[in-house]
Amino acid sequence: MDSLGEGLLVGIGNPLLDISAVVDKELLTKYNMKPDDAIMAEDSHKPLYKELKEKYNVEFIAGGSVQNTMRVAQWFLEKPYVSTYFGCVGRDEYSDILKERASADGVNVQYQYKDKEATGTCAVLITGTHRSLCANLAAANCFTEDHLLKAESKQLINKAQFFYTSEMKAFSQEFSLNVENMSDIALKISELPKKNPEKPRVVIITQGCDPVLIAKNKLVQEIPVIVLPKERIVDTNGAGDAFTGGFLAQLVLQQPLDVCVRCGIYAASEVIQTSGCTYSGKPKFTSHIKLPNNQANGGEGDH
Repeated sequence: MDSLGEGLLVGIGNPLLDISAVVDKELLTKYNMKPDDAIMAEDSHKPLYKELKEKYNVEFIAGGSVQNTMRVAQWFLEKPYVSTYFGCVGRDEYSDILKERASADGVNVQYQYKDKEATGTCAVLITGTHRSLCANLAAANCFTEDHLLKAESKQLINKAQFFYTSEMKAFSQEFSLNVENMSDIALKISELPKKNPEKPRVVIITQGCDPVLIAKNKLVQEIPVIVLPKERIVDTNGAGDAFTGGFLAQLVLQQPLDVCVRCGIYAASEVIQTSGCTYSGKPKFTSHIKLPNNQANGGEGDH
């Protein structure tokens, strides 16, 4: 992997600092939340993040779907800065922590900073085996195209060979593809004009527990997802992100698509056995590994 160049993979998404803590059920009640909730913060939830930090033993984890994916890809690639990540944050303590955590995982972080917005956060409230999420996008919602037009950003984008974003339905709307079905979106994106028309574009979309979609040469292939036994699952929230990270790592390494998918399955099966999109040690995946039939991505999210 020493021959890998820096900046081959670029991701763009909403960076969030996950603030995770074991809490009592009274805190859920106080903020009108339920076990295993996944909600967007309203005004009544805004004090939650400060309360978590002041009253509980919190863990800070670099989060946000695409940023998680870049981190997992780096886990497999083992060489710093093969991936570059763009997103928007505020100028505050949380953005410093977020950048420190993501950079420590080997991601080349290229944030856009907003002076009047706070860094996006996601409260992860752990009650027993339940995890309740409350996301406040804040600055993450404020990313603008002019950040990508900066000379440094353009240089990084021109250098990259692989690009990843998580909001496929938003992509479809922005580019007026006029389709909503995920298979149709994958096919439409694969047929968009490209610089080298001789080489077909391959579009991969994960759908949580639904099949992985691979669009290429005017065809869409579906790869079924196999569910990990419930007793081995700790937290499925980062499974989709981990799948994509493992997949992209092998794609960057120029492995066949079936190896990419198997690595994605391996990554997801590892991450869902931990709390949050986290991992430890070195990955044990090789291109020849055969996964048992009970391992797979059991998570959520479209990529």
